[in-house]
Amino acid sequence: MAEFFTVGHSNNISCKVHPVIVLSVLDHFVRRNEGQKRVFGTLLGINNEGVVEIRNSFAIPHTEGESFEKVKDFHRNMHDLYLKTNPQETVVGWYSTGVAIDEDSIRVHDFYWREMLAPPLHLLIDTGLANDKLNIDAFVGSPLSAVTQENALGFQFKPVQLDFDAQKPEKIGLDVLLKAQKKEGTFVGELDSLELSLKRLVSLLDLLTAYVQRVLKGDQEADNQVGRLLAQTVLSLPKVDSSDFQKMFGKTMQDLLMVVYLANLTQTQLKISDTFTKHL
Repeated sequence: MAEFFTVGHSNNISCKVHPVIVLSVLDHFVRRNEGQKRVFGTLLGINNEGVVEIRNSFAIPHTEGESFEKVKDFHRNMHDLYLKTNPQETVVGWYSTGVAIDEDSIRVHDFYWREMLAPPLHLLIDTGLANDKLNIDAFVGSPLSAVTQENALGFQFKPVQLDFDAQKPEKIGLDVLLKAQKKEGTFVGELDSLELSLKRLVSLLDLLTAYVQRVLKGDQEADNQVGRLLAQTVLSLPKVDSSDFQKMFGKTMQDLLMVVYLANLTQTQLKISDTFTKHL
């Protein structure tokens, strides 16, 4: 009878995941092809003495049940593109949606094991929301081999510690999303936000003007602290002619409109690229 053993597994591995990774996986799942039950993708990050920090990810156009070898060129090309922008990030594992590790998971894990030549992390996200909860688990799998390590007969998956690491911008975004769940409405666009800010500024100036007029007429007693703040505010303003100010404001508006146009153009290109990827 053959003797089985595990290769290259460390019990001291832990994992840190940024919230944007979970959002990217959920977005990939929402955009999946019709009839597709699971989605798969590559995880990128850094390994700091056994603490694997997952910083980025990209989707893989893999259909459950098919050979992962068909999309290995896509995986490698995408990895090369990411290395050009983030050379410090390497492949640390892969993700999939679902509730359990099955035969297809073994095939995908074997591909990443051969690519990395090290035990890859597997991030499993349950999009079924069992008990109204988004379950996220991390595993590390080591190959089961018979005498030799080249021909793995399977993998032994063990759970690893999983923590969430959110930077300040990510925390702000999460707070906005959580608040948006509690009320109806849509996010305000850049131009609408600018309009609301200007209206708010005009209303505050009207209140300030009314206060100064009441003080000058003797209808209200002057507040020395308010006077000092007004003086400091006026002195801090740059001396600009109205015509020059209109030119600068018009130029700023043109820049803002250009940014909005480029953002819409980028969004359109991403949709076209996503559609092209799905039909590969």
